[in-house]
Amino acid sequence: MATITAVIEELNQLQSRAQRGIAFEKLMVNYFRVDPVLAREYTDVQRFNDWAYNAGRADTGIDLVARRAEDGRWVAIQCKFYRPSTSLSKRHLDSFFEASGRTFTTDTGVETFAHRIIISTTDKWSSNAEAMLDSQTIPVSRIGLSAIAESRINWDIAFPGSEISVDLTLKETFSPRPHQQAAIDAVLRGFGSHDRGKLVMACGTGKTFTALRLAEQVAEDNGRKARVLFLVPSISLLSQTLREWTAQANVDLKALAVCSDKKVSKAAEDIAAYDLEVPVTTNGRDLADRLGKGKRAAGLTVVFSTYQSIAAVHDAQTLGADPFDLIICDEAHRTTGVTLSGEEPSAFVAVHDAAYIRGAKRLYMTATPRLYDEQTKNQAANSFAEVASMDDEAVFGPEFHRLGFGEAVDKGLLTDYRVVVMTVDEATAAKALAHLPKGGEADMTLDLASAMIGAWNGLAKRSGTVQDTSEGFATTDQPMRRTVAFAKDIATSKKIAEGYPRLIEAFTGGLISRAVTDDAISLHHADLAVEAAHVDGSMNALTRSNLLTWLKAPVGQDTTRILSNARCLSEGVDVPALDSIIFFNPRNSMVDVVQSVGRVMRKAPGKDYGYIILPVAVPPNTAPSKVLGDNKRFKVVWQILNSLRAHDERFNAIVNSIGVNSSRGDDGLFTADRSPLTALKEKLSVHHVGEEPDPDLAAEQLHLFATDNWHEALYTKLVDKVGTRTYWEDWADDVADIAQAHITRITALVDAASPTLRREFDRFVTGLRANLNDSITEAEAISMLSQHLITAPVFDALFSEHDFATHNPVAQVMTRMVDALADKRLETETEQLEKFYDSVRVRASEVTSASGKQQVIKELYERFFRKAFKKQSEALGIVYTPVEIVDFILRAADDAARAHFGKGLTDEGVCILDPFAGTSTFLVRLLQSGLIDAKDVARKYARELFATEIMLLAYYVSAVNIETTFNALRHEAALRDGEPEPEYQTFTNIALADTFQVHENGDIPDLDIFRENNATIERQKTAPINVIVGNPPYSAGQKNVNDLNANLKYPSLDGRIADTYAALSTATNKNKLYDSYLRAFRWATDRVGEKGIVAFVSNGGWIDGNTGDGVRLSMQEDFTDLYVYNLRGNQRTAGEQSRKEGGKVFGAGSRSTIAITIGIKDPTTAGEECRIHYCDIGDYLSAEEKLSKVASASLGRIGVTLE
Repeated sequence: MATITAVIEELNQLQSRAQRGIAFEKLMVNYFRVDPVLAREYTDVQRFNDWAYNAGRADTGIDLVARRAEDGRWVAIQCKFYRPSTSLSKRHLDSFFEASGRTFTTDTGVETFAHRIIISTTDKWSSNAEAMLDSQTIPVSRIGLSAIAESRINWDIAFPGSEISVDLTLKETFSPRPHQQAAIDAVLRGFGSHDRGKLVMACGTGKTFTALRLAEQVAEDNGRKARVLFLVPSISLLSQTLREWTAQANVDLKALAVCSDKKVSKAAEDIAAYDLEVPVTTNGRDLADRLGKGKRAAGLTVVFSTYQSIAAVHDAQTLGADPFDLIICDEAHRTTGVTLSGEEPSAFVAVHDAAYIRGAKRLYMTATPRLYDEQTKNQAANSFAEVASMDDEAVFGPEFHRLGFGEAVDKGLLTDYRVVVMTVDEATAAKALAHLPKGGEADMTLDLASAMIGAWNGLAKRSGTVQDTSEGFATTDQPMRRTVAFAKDIATSKKIAEGYPRLIEAFTGGLISRAVTDDAISLHHADLAVEAAHVDGSMNALTRSNLLTWLKAPVGQDTTRILSNARCLSEGVDVPALDSIIFFNPRNSMVDVVQSVGRVMRKAPGKDYGYIILPVAVPPNTAPSKVLGDNKRFKVVWQILNSLRAHDERFNAIVNSIGVNSSRGDDGLFTADRSPLTALKEKLSVHHVGEEPDPDLAAEQLHLFATDNWHEALYTKLVDKVGTRTYWEDWADDVADIAQAHITRITALVDAASPTLRREFDRFVTGLRANLNDSITEAEAISMLSQHLITAPVFDALFSEHDFATHNPVAQVMTRMVDALADKRLETETEQLEKFYDSVRVRASEVTSASGKQQVIKELYERFFRKAFKKQSEALGIVYTPVEIVDFILRAADDAARAHFGKGLTDEGVCILDPFAGTSTFLVRLLQSGLIDAKDVARKYARELFATEIMLLAYYVSAVNIETTFNALRHEAALRDGEPEPEYQTFTNIALADTFQVHENGDIPDLDIFRENNATIERQKTAPINVIVGNPPYSAGQKNVNDLNANLKYPSLDGRIADTYAALSTATNKNKLYDSYLRAFRWATDRVGEKGIVAFVSNGGWIDGNTGDGVRLSMQEDFTDLYVYNLRGNQRTAGEQSRKEGGKVFGAGSRSTIAITIGIKDPTTAGEECRIHYCDIGDYLSAEEKLSKVASASLGRIGVTLE
């Protein structure tokens, strides 16, 4: 599906401005009819020229009209379809305001417009234009492009070009996830005995959606109707909540918005009421009237109000509005506070008063409960002040349910976070310290610029001498793409945004220049450019929304995007793909810190961690956690980062002061009354609590950042210990020691084995060689036993309902061999991993869907297995092919099969093989894709899907992956159809084998040890394979060119290459024609016989060049139709050509050209010349942009037919 942005781009291709305007008006008519918010609010939407009451006038300012569903009155709409760079001034609006201010005559008499709406595709509004929206007799609403983009709509461009047609359909609504249903059930139980209570859920776990489904249940239990008051602290949150509830509602929902006439204050950094998409009520009389209509209607009547506007709700009830069935206080920590004796309660506190706002039940929702400590409460009592603290059950009720950050991370609902600080490499530090001036009064400063450069190093994942260690980032890690930076004030934020790109350009230019003569300078990701923007509360809603859209949008190759702000992005902002946040200034509000950290913990595809970057300098050989523990400026931030990762995490923001004149927090930067040296000493001081800072240490740190040294010395470091939870990667670090202990122990047992044990071990090794190849050594066999000992418990933890090790045929053989060794100490070695296995069990407990299970397996592989068994993983090459590529290949194979053979992948008799399964992403996505009809899934799984994998670790992951997906799909179908849960069914068509070897002439099968696995191999060899899909080995440039088979000889297969690819090649050196991926092409082409399809994503080196000419000529002879989709990405080029090649779709795993190849053997066209269809994806595209194009591509769109 397209996006609204793509639709706008398509409209802009139309020839004339008039055409573009009319097309946009028609699009907006459909948008009003389909969008859940607007469709409930308006009916009879049409162009003004088609309106029966236009009195024959042409469009003179009004473009569309609509009738309000509530009262039948007409609304005037203007569409400002301008390019984003166009500035909109007052004169652009005058004709609309003049025309919509006139009367018009309908069948019922003379009328006036009740409301005005302006749709604008530009956010550049002059102050005079914006002023026209406020305080109008006929109210005005404004809808921007970002609001349209947030709609629950699928945009499908059916007919691009001059006859453009865009089909709009609604996306499906969601069902509560298990953790959300648990919260709903707990709240309903709580309301059984209390009229108020608290729901604590971590940011990003779906509080708003949970509240909607709760309200719907309340309505269901209340005669299928309910009145709800939903209170929020800002108009922007009101807008988000109203849109989400309206979009996701499963019952009729009547939404009423209540806002104050003006923004509460400049400091509120809120949007204006006219930027809400629905008409706003500002007084009690109007609200009472609107609530009085449709009292008996089924469904939900919801008043969305800011706390600041609660007086209007009170007035409406005073005028006769009924009590609410449910009052929901969102961000309820904002309703805490102190009311001094004789003062009126603030609007935020007033909601607690059951007489002031009448309602049956009150629910207080927050991620950060705010409590006052006992000393503060006593102080307030002595001053005759009232304290609203969230531990006061008389005010807030008991805690009905809590889902904390730690539990949410454990269950995979949120992404865990890592903390990044700055450090100096030891060599440069030693040089700097050797010249440390006596007395330590160095006059160099670590100012904002150095903090920005240090943060950039974090974004680029540059760790200097600790790169590729547990303290730093891996060389293969991709840079961070999206970041929110928090500055001390708007002026500093603007300075950061304006200066960042130029600063980094100058810095990296200097690095590159110095690297010519200094080999110690790292150029790792030194080409990472910065795009930066500033946002603050003084900007209009369109600008702010568009900046968030900019942050979310695909990011260019070798680019990172930073959105800087002072404080307006901590609450209610949802950018799941956000990689990191930077605290350029410490924040001393616990709630602000938690809200900010919560932004970076949102789940997103491909995101393993969120990162919190702190501009705190750590000397060499010093633990970052120690420095942070002693750092005064970031004390609050560090405390919270630790508490959120504590095993017994139960976060509450403790307020221990009610002072009203507290000074502004230390900004940490230099001011007129603080010398740079003094400020920097405070900033960098490292000392123990209760002791004086060591002046020499402070001076040492100062000198580390002397301007002559820090340019090439400043790197970033991962904080070693945050809280009490252990990262999965840290568990992986232990595995190397455990595996070595296993290997040492097993080797000793074999060396000292009895004749019986020795025979058993020899048979085991012989069986491995027969299943894989003769190159397997005893040492490799022992390593595989160690892998089994460590990994089998992971799968048993992940699937507690199914004993993997007992049912998998290869695992059974491994277990028998381990049992034969009869050494309890082998199991003892893995006991220290028990907490890791426990964490897997917790994570698995939350996941029930097939896609969810697969995501857990993927994360386990990427974050544990791949690091724990690094050498074995590197031998796999690319492990997880991007799903966009996998899905395209599967769609293309299905389309080709239907077009050429009259059968799709779902049909009986179509057998599909992935011969280089890796972790079986291809077969898993096939099961999930819908390409296999539900009625065919069981047959396909049992008889027509096949996989082969050479590596034991990947074989285990692959088998579990396929089994889990299939059984989860059956489970979901049984639930849907009301049938009992089916028994677990293992996948019997995956083999641990060397695909090339088992098809060699004279290959001897294993009939003794791995009997079931050998039976699977034989079944595969005799199956009529029609379709082969996959990602062949060495498809993306493994470091070791597939350790297990790169140097092996396959006489039969290599003979076929000699007769075809090599025979037709004009190259002098033909060794590259025996690369694994070309062996895979030759093998698969022969395996499908005279009729079939080969669909691979691979190294694209064969597409051009002298060496590949024989491959190209052979493919023309082998296939009747050949489709090649060149994804480019060759980073072995330089300069402008490298930039044109664009992003690497396999990330750091590949520097080669990547191509998708679909080869078809259609005997009905045999003898005809091969039809070659070639498509180049284009120049200068980022990896994200390439994958987006692949996701929407189809076989028929693979471009030019080559004659």
